[in-house]
Amino acid sequence: MAISAGAKGYLLKEDADKELFSAIEKVRQGKTYISPHFSEEIVDDLVQVGRGGAKTVFEVDPLTPREREVLKLIAEGKSSKEIAQLLFISVPTANNHRANIMGKLGLNKATDLVKYAIRKGYV
Repeated sequence: MAISAGAKGYLLKEDADKELFSAIEKVRQGKTYISPHFSEEIVDDLVQVGRGGAKTVFEVDPLTPREREVLKLIAEGKSSKEIAQLLFISVPTANNHRANIMGKLGLNKATDLVKYAIRKGYV
């Protein structure tokens, strides 16, 4: 999460039209700002943790932005060759991304990758 990486604020796009100036002001004052929509999710997660229903407060996505991009294309049914062409990378690099994604997620089949991508909203 951006906050744990040192960001002083986190503003979702859907909140920007109403919250941008107050977010800037809060950060300018040395405070931390979190979008209202996102803070609702945080509260829900805390409630689940309190009830013993969740193992962690935040689920961290282990994938890099590039791996998420590759995963999205895999979920759309693209082959490694097509992914390589679309992302201007070599086929072996596309295959390496695929293998890294599967390793990080502990998945063994392409169908599991597709299910994960759908669950995470990448497609």
